[in-house]
Amino acid sequence: MIKKRKESVFLLATIMLFIQFTNGEMYPFGPAHGDTNVTFNQWSTGNSEIILLNPIPFMGAGSISKIWISTFGSISYSAVQDWRLNFISNNIIVSPFFILSQEGTSAQVFYRQTDSDDYLFQQLSRDINLSMQSTNDQWFQPKFALVVTWYRLASLSDSSLLNSFQMVLTSNGLRTYAIFNYGDITWTSANGRQAAAGMFAIGDKSASCFHHLFGSGDLEVSLLSKLFNAPGIVGRHVFDLTDPLRCTSQFETPCGVIPKSDRGFYVPSFENTANNYLGWEFYVMFSCKEGFYIRPNVRTQNVRCLYEADYYEYAWELRTPKCIDLNATRQFETTIEVGNLSDTSLQWFNDIGEINVRLITLIEDTVIKLLDTVGITGTVINVNNITNSTTRSDNQTIVVDFTTFVPTYTNRKLTNNTMKDKISTGTSKEINLLTFNKDPIVVTDVTNKCLQACLCRMRFDPATCRTGKFRPDIQSDACCGDCFGIPYSSLIKACCVDKLYDPKKAICCNGKIRGGTRCPNT
Repeated sequence: MIKKRKESVFLLATIMLFIQFTNGEMYPFGPAHGDTNVTFNQWSTGNSEIILLNPIPFMGAGSISKIWISTFGSISYSAVQDWRLNFISNNIIVSPFFILSQEGTSAQVFYRQTDSDDYLFQQLSRDINLSMQSTNDQWFQPKFALVVTWYRLASLSDSSLLNSFQMVLTSNGLRTYAIFNYGDITWTSANGRQAAAGMFAIGDKSASCFHHLFGSGDLEVSLLSKLFNAPGIVGRHVFDLTDPLRCTSQFETPCGVIPKSDRGFYVPSFENTANNYLGWEFYVMFSCKEGFYIRPNVRTQNVRCLYEADYYEYAWELRTPKCIDLNATRQFETTIEVGNLSDTSLQWFNDIGEINVRLITLIEDTVIKLLDTVGITGTVINVNNITNSTTRSDNQTIVVDFTTFVPTYTNRKLTNNTMKDKISTGTSKEINLLTFNKDPIVVTDVTNKCLQACLCRMRFDPATCRTGKFRPDIQSDACCGDCFGIPYSSLIKACCVDKLYDPKKAICCNGKIRGGTRCPNT
């Protein structure tokens, strides 16, 4: 009897070797296609480590060189010890169908990886480029692929109910995509929990970033086998995993509530910045609405959640960035010399481009603090040029050209000469380990002449402007249109070409006013 059973097992194994599995719209899989059958010590907590043929970019600046395949229906950064997301820490999970199952009589998990399967690469290229609507200069051609297939996984409550699904991880060395393929999905829950599907980054200290697919965690998760984002292929879903993960479903950090802004919005994000979990960052990407800027031509800025060792607590690294209507500013161009630079950290950098980037950040912050100390407040600084950049004492003088954007409702009597005098008085103080020379300082007023002409009608400066017909409750500080446009207060209104709108309720998109906070397709 034992001998016959062994012969039957051998015969089944021989047959399996030559079976070509095709299931729904999944890519071909099974031993006949070069797949390896993954073995697990215990099915209920099964994990198997796979070393990738090549490191691939993954969710940010970092890369991955290995993954774990689990019986829970996932690939992950490290071994998955639980199928309940709220019981997991320090892991990144990508899963078409994350749930606890039983092996039953036929459950199998297959995988293969390749850097030379041209036929598979052609299929992947077609599906990804159609899904992403790639143009010729964006065309994706894979150089690596990992195909993982979960075949006939049985429900805990009824072993006759079987699910089959597949995930492909593919890269060309610059970009990485995931493809979820769903075959037969006949059950969706285990122990009262519905299956999850999507991308999930989980740190420690209450840090998490989830991107659930439609129906994930709900009865409707079964509909993923009938939906698609790869044109014409039911049950196929394509995702770009190159860039930081956008936390569309859940975002938590130990820094707490994200400050709100009427003129901007946050996109919660997660980035794999290095090759280990110590380089993971949970942050928000802050963006100003159309027509508003943090500084000229800059509308976005990342705000990160950091641990402050001095205070033994986590905190957002920056205050809420201020979105400014540059129409409501006077502008002064200034040239000044750096007298002394004591920031020794710059000595670690030899590349002049890297030095300039760090100098710009340092100088912009220093100038704002200097202007605050001399009574010129609420300004935005934009460094236009730095010459003779150096980190060493070689008698070169660092010269900085910057533009100061001064709100028109403050410092109304400020001129280029008074600004020069004020800056000169502030050069005696060291700020951020940096001082400026008192002389020479050159300041030029480059404010749009139409601004003054337009605001004169609204008593912008009664000493030099003719009296307007009435004085508004809130003084106008900007002009919508040309020299004879509409004066308005940037505190409550915004300008879209030549029309005013309320930025709390609407947005300017390509010259048209639309309701909401974001323009279409952004």
